Amino acid sequence: MKHQKLAILFNALVFILALIGVVFMVCGIRFMTQQLILETSGWENFKYFTVDSNIFVGMTSLIFLIYVFFKKEIPQWLHILKFMACVGVLLTFFVTAFFLAPTSKFPFFAFYQNSNLFFHFMVPVLSAISFIFFEKRTMPYKMTFLGLVPMGIYAIFYMTSIFTHMENHIVSPHYDFYGFLRAGASSIYYVVPIVFLATYGISYFLWFVSCRKK
Repeated sequence: MKHQKLAILFNALVFILALIGVVFMVCGIRFMTQQLILETSGWENFKYFTVDSNIFVGMTSLIFLIYVFFKKEIPQWLHILKFMACVGVLLTFFVTAFFLAPTSKFPFFAFYQNSNLFFHFMVPVLSAISFIFFEKRTMPYKMTFLGLVPMGIYAIFYMTSIFTHMENHIVSPHYDFYGFLRAGASSIYYVVPIVFLATYGISYFLWFVSCRKK
């Protein structure tokens, strides 16, 4: 019962913070700085995997709360969706902390300002804590590959946008806004495998510590 109460608390926080982050970003509300880093205006912000994955995890948390409110057992399909969503936001957490922030011309903590404070740190951390410690449910190993689905779908959109706007093998930062191909178009041959391996690593870890049969 204690675990369920904590799961309710964490899922409520995840939903509320994700919602606040989306509203603030879409409406242009900035409470820390006016500088725009991985943020644009209005609805264009939905081009970012960060925003999409946070919306995904926020919606799964809301559905979780609805099931609990009506005193219904959490179905396996919802647990799987929460697993996929948690992988997605953890990917944004690690990419920001170990790639975007360290390699950018901006200060490290510039990536944790305004809505990105929620998206890059608070929501991923709270989601992971809730899923790992308070929402334990077993899943077969093969489900680990479902953790690749959100990133895989987004990668199709991202790469299509890049290659349809490439000129002389040069990728415009306007379309490669995460800077994955800043070293040139040929870097796709190692960037894509690295991203897939990193995502699967997160997926496997999340399954291993929370979902595998003991």
